[in-house]
Amino acid sequence: MLVLNAQTTALDFTLTILFVLVFLAVLVRVGLVAAAAFFFVLLTLGTSPPLIFDQWYAGRAMIALLAPLALLFWGFYVSLGSQPVFGSAINEE
Repeated sequence: MLVLNAQTTALDFTLTILFVLVFLAVLVRVGLVAAAAFFFVLLTLGTSPPLIFDQWYAGRAMIALLAPLALLFWGFYVSLGSQPVFGSAINEE
């Protein structure tokens, strides 16, 4: 990853090393799926989404931004299991 992202300035090289270290930490600590999601989100956020929705690529950019958000909500729903979303706070009177 360092060779593919070789930068010329010291700041860019430092940021590349930081990216690689965080990526490896996520990979080792959480797993391959989380590391792939981390990489995908950084690639998506690395390119700014269009602020003008009349552009021809605005729909594709919104899909790229909504995919990690959908994974976030799906992971939250699955992690709850059979528990209610807001716990027992709504049932108490």
